[in-house]
Amino acid sequence: MRPTAETRRPTDMITHDDPALLADLVASSPRPLLIGLDVDGVLAPLVDHADDARLLPGIAAAVAAVARLDGVHVAAVSGRSLDGLDQFDFGADLHVIGSHGMESRGSPTQPLTTTEHERLVALDELAVAAAEGLGPGAWIERKPASVVLHVRRV
Repeated sequence: MRPTAETRRPTDMITHDDPALLADLVASSPRPLLIGLDVDGVLAPLVDHADDARLLPGIAAAVAAVARLDGVHVAAVSGRSLDGLDQFDFGADLHVIGSHGMESRGSPTQPLTTTEHERLVALDELAVAAAEGLGPGAWIERKPASVVLHVRRV
């Protein structure tokens, strides 16, 4: 039986998109509380090209309001780079974490080692060759420590 707002404990997992139950859970959870939200597919609908993504209407204000609650910390956590997350203009109340945790707004990023940089260059070359082989629609997204080959438009 799925927990209801009256029977749910803070540790119960919510597996649906009921905003009232989610708000109830946040309100009743012990503090401090960390809420981590992905960007693409959660705060913004999935689109063919990352540069075209936009936050859902009203989501920026709603997330900022939650982030201002006492003892509540909200983080936008993404595989996107911090530079790629800039397009969403997240307010100062929100922690912004990019590159799957490698980058954090307001904190210095650990530089790649020589070996890591060499691997990144090799991956980039492989991605370029793959994109050329796939033809029109394939594109490469370069991040501080990764390379992504996007094929949705192929």
